[in-house]
Amino acid sequence: MDDTSGIGSLRILHVALLASVLLFALIGEQLGPTEPRDVTVIRLVLTLVALLEVGVAMFFRKRMVQQAEEMLAREASNAEALKKWRAGKMVSYALAESLGVLGLALRMMGGTLTEAAPFYAGAIVLLLLWAPRGEFARQA
Repeated sequence: MDDTSGIGSLRILHVALLASVLLFALIGEQLGPTEPRDVTVIRLVLTLVALLEVGVAMFFRKRMVQQAEEMLAREASNAEALKKWRAGKMVSYALAESLGVLGLALRMMGGTLTEAAPFYAGAIVLLLLWAPRGEFARQA
């Protein structure tokens, strides 16, 4: 079976990134400080960074993924559009996963699991919402 669209590779990447977010949570709990510290300012800064990352990810999805999907809907064999679609998917996955990294960073700086959990959850939710669904697997 030919995977010219790269959907199989995207699925593998997607599962690996989802698993990595769960690993971040486990690592944070195993290696993070046992005594919580006041990380209010750090948490606020990381929250702003996370919101910025979500905005950038949505921009990339709009700019790269949706444009490529429109081009592929018109011409399914457009290799350049397929390349742009794959790149946009990968960039958005990486930005979504980075929320989990922020959660791990917060946990390692003394934040509690309760404080880090929204970052982990945000990463998982975005990755699940943006999962590859075989959009162009048969067209390419």
